[in-house]
Amino acid sequence: MKILGNWKFQFALMGSFLLLLPAAIFATNGMKVIGVGTKQRSMGGASVGLPLDAAVTLTNPAGMVLLKSQVNFGGALFTPKSTLDKVEGCFDPTGQGCGFPPFNNDTKGKDSEMGTSPMPAFGMILPGDRDDLKWGIAGYGVAGMGVDYPGEAIYRQPGYSNFSMMKFSAPSVAMKFGDLAFGFAYNLNWATMGFQAAGLQSANAQGKLGSGFVLGTLYSSGAYSLGLAYESKQDFPDFEFNGYGCPNGFQSNPSSTGPATDCVSLSTGTATAKTQVSGKLEFDQPPVLTGGFGYTRGALKIAFDISQIKWSETTGKDQPKSTYANYTWNMNWSDQTVYKLGVQYEVSSIFVLRGGYNRGDDPTDHKRAFETLMFPAIVEDHYTMGGSYQFSKKTSLDFGYMMVPQKTVTGKNMLQGISDYETSLSETSIDLGLTSYF
Repeated sequence: MKILGNWKFQFALMGSFLLLLPAAIFATNGMKVIGVGTKQRSMGGASVGLPLDAAVTLTNPAGMVLLKSQVNFGGALFTPKSTLDKVEGCFDPTGQGCGFPPFNNDTKGKDSEMGTSPMPAFGMILPGDRDDLKWGIAGYGVAGMGVDYPGEAIYRQPGYSNFSMMKFSAPSVAMKFGDLAFGFAYNLNWATMGFQAAGLQSANAQGKLGSGFVLGTLYSSGAYSLGLAYESKQDFPDFEFNGYGCPNGFQSNPSSTGPATDCVSLSTGTATAKTQVSGKLEFDQPPVLTGGFGYTRGALKIAFDISQIKWSETTGKDQPKSTYANYTWNMNWSDQTVYKLGVQYEVSSIFVLRGGYNRGDDPTDHKRAFETLMFPAIVEDHYTMGGSYQFSKKTSLDFGYMMVPQKTVTGKNMLQGISDYETSLSETSIDLGLTSYF
């Protein structure tokens, strides 16, 4: 194709290179971003029934046939604010009462030091040999979660967790049959994970390459369009860890008097020292089913999506599976229904405004105190806005903003040694991108 030799293709290669930079922390429907790409995110993540740009390659590849050939390149600066307001407890392996003096961590207003993270975005729609055929490639930050609490945070120890994931469609294809289109995208995923908690040495895994797929269909007639997309479970090999911590049957001792008593038996209360530990952890990403509706009349576009995220299959009861140290994970997340609403209005031939709202109930189990503190995916309401400025016939500047108000949760779990906790999370992001048509 002629495009392969021009500046647009070089622009795309630059975007692909930047995607190789380390991914960072972003969420917010559970561990998933509300949407991918500047336009989609400014519409509250709604896209399955109303495609706007090449980001649809990952959410409903069937939508590519309704769009011009284009390249999108940009990203977001995502800023979560996680705070520990209280962590109190004592060691209580039997649930019958404290076996050791209680601890009261000095955590009032302790903020996570995770800071602002870049969230890269790149997508491209290429023409096929026929008008009813389109190809696509894309790479976006799509999932992540983490905290970084220094000092005495949890069990009088630092608390750190970090999961991040980039998704690449390699490639995607869509074909149109009258008013009905079908699309398929094969996904290659790159994820990293690390954590430090309960007195364990920081365990940072190497990145793992996973895979999955997206199937989509889109019906468009007149002012109305309907879409349906299924994203498979994104499978990864087990993450492998090596560290220094408590042996099997022991946990961090909040009443330790020195290295020889850093660990305490879960059954007898006997104290011992830490040892070298190793193991594996499963951490796949869940399947998602989304239905979408789109309406276009003149300068006005309205999009509405409903997604069902099956967290119970990957981070549900007694999940994820782990053989690392002595800790048995039980995040016990519930399946999550997410509602996404977006509105776009073309103010003039060169200026477009967008606004959106995204709502997904908190999937976490607040009774799982330790897991909630380490992976506080607790926020529910997301407000977005943005727009595009067409500064030439074939190029536009896209911008967006997301605000997530603070949510605070409390709970306890004496079997985990936590008698009372309070944590909160709020988020903002600024999105910027370029779209070029060819």
